Amino acid sequence: MSCILKRWRVDVRWSSGATSSGLAVAATRGGALADAWRCDAFNGSTFKEFLGFARAYREREPDWWGAPITVLGEPAHFLGHDNQYVQFCRPGGKAVLNAHPYDVLPIERRPASYRHDQTEKAVA
Repeated sequence: MSCILKRWRVDVRWSSGATSSGLAVAATRGGALADAWRCDAFNGSTFKEFLGFARAYREREPDWWGAPITVLGEPAHFLGHDNQYVQFCRPGGKAVLNAHPYDVLPIERRPASYRHDQTEKAVA
């Protein structure tokens, strides 16, 4: 089963005229907008009001997006990393999850600082 999550660029036009933009990961455009609306900055806005000043556009996925990996021996799809944790989703899943890099295979999908052989580190 392939990865159903997609990357979305969510743009918000503030009442001052300024625009801010952020990346959202969701299965649908509506899901990306709903996730952005849940931010505390929009606490006083209804979802309908939020749709009046927010837009979501598909963001091109990198080549590695959704690559098959295993997390604790279970199948998963690679969504990236933040140099501390590996972001992934389960096949057919809509939630972005985090894993410790040592729980992820292949090693190439870990952040660079976690790609060394653990046995070499224990010996040193």
